[in-house]
Amino acid sequence: MSIERGIRGRTRWSRRLLPLVAVAVVATGCGSSAAPATTGPAAASQPATAGASAPAASTTGQAACGGEQVSLTEWYHQYGEEGTREAALRYAEEFTKANPNVQVKVEWVPGDYFQKVRAALLTESGPDIFETTLADPALVAAGSMADLTDIFTPEVRAEFDPRSFTAYTIDNKIYGLPFIIDVVGLMYYRKSMLDAAGLSVPKTWEDFAVAAKKLTSGSAKGVFFGNDGGISQAYTLVHAAGGEMVKDDKTVAYNTPEAAAAITTLGAMNQEGSVLLGSPTEWYDPTALNNGFAAMQFGGLWMMPAVKKALADDFVIGPVPASGAGGKGAVALSQWGAAVNGKSKNIACAKEYITWKWLKNDAIQTDFNLSYGFHLPPRLALQKSAEALQSGPAADAVKILADNGFVDSVYFSGAVSTPFQDAVAGIVKEGKDAAAELGKAAPISQKELDALRGS
Repeated sequence: MSIERGIRGRTRWSRRLLPLVAVAVVATGCGSSAAPATTGPAAASQPATAGASAPAASTTGQAACGGEQVSLTEWYHQYGEEGTREAALRYAEEFTKANPNVQVKVEWVPGDYFQKVRAALLTESGPDIFETTLADPALVAAGSMADLTDIFTPEVRAEFDPRSFTAYTIDNKIYGLPFIIDVVGLMYYRKSMLDAAGLSVPKTWEDFAVAAKKLTSGSAKGVFFGNDGGISQAYTLVHAAGGEMVKDDKTVAYNTPEAAAAITTLGAMNQEGSVLLGSPTEWYDPTALNNGFAAMQFGGLWMMPAVKKALADDFVIGPVPASGAGGKGAVALSQWGAAVNGKSKNIACAKEYITWKWLKNDAIQTDFNLSYGFHLPPRLALQKSAEALQSGPAADAVKILADNGFVDSVYFSGAVSTPFQDAVAGIVKEGKDAAAELGKAAPISQKELDALRGS
């Protein structure tokens, strides 16, 4: 599946969506003959946000899925893994078999998914249900994201990794039902290349930079962060340095000496030639690692089947290493969740459908996460029961997420995140002073954040 939140893929990522043909179909029993995917993260780029939160549309007076004939339209972004569309159709058909009065129309949306969702939600013909990677404050303010808080009783919430709700929560209300978790920021290491250089897996960011330089030899570079040299991934370094991007949804927090030091090291790696640029594929594809273009690569859990197929046991994984005395290894918990159009005429039925699919049907959540791509079900019991996650690097990834995972505030996207990205670009590409650049960027981000929140 795709992700990147790039990832900032929420990248703030530059999530990749493979160029397929748009498909809009009514579920009629299409079966799945999918093979596991080999590339791609699970989310696409995060939407830009603007505006303040407002109460979601009420479902008062709406019947759920019993009784009258109901038609629901459900939008998915364009997944890269073969078989995902067929699976989505199959789930919709299963629901219709159990609820003959409900027809679910599944639409596969190519291109700039978030832009198309925003545009559609401004009309009366917007989807009833749509995928999202976060609660977009602008859509919440417009009443275009229904409040789903009532779905999450204390018992239901206890089934999830609690960090799953961070990106979907505004003013203590939940606007998305998580169904895919991706671990973003896993560092993949070629063991044979480390061994040949007399190196072990770096424990700190500073040691990582030393290793990148030593591993750069001939046509091989030490590390691949992406073809922008790691600019899109620098938010992870703020967390690895013990910080965060926005504190308590109110205060821009990335301007610290520790963050500046970590990003300075990223810039130094680029300037000394240790970082691969110009790879034929981006960071969310393992081609650079698998072909030995780089000995280390920033990536995600979804890459693991392709890495294992190409390299067998010649790889290990870890978080982005801790930077500085107060740092800690860091990986991003990124995800997709189901949202309901707050202006839909069928909010109650839409909520019943997504609850059936992603809460009541364990087989569907496990199937969608692990039969086509390689992701984590958000519900902890399913992570523990899924055979594919019980051993080897996959089990390591689950533990890395538990120990080192972070989720940024929903407000760190769009205009709030742009000044940070611009500052990092100057540091990485031009060797500008990190403390000075972050110091200039943070007040601009804060101004945008205050405007976003209506402060």
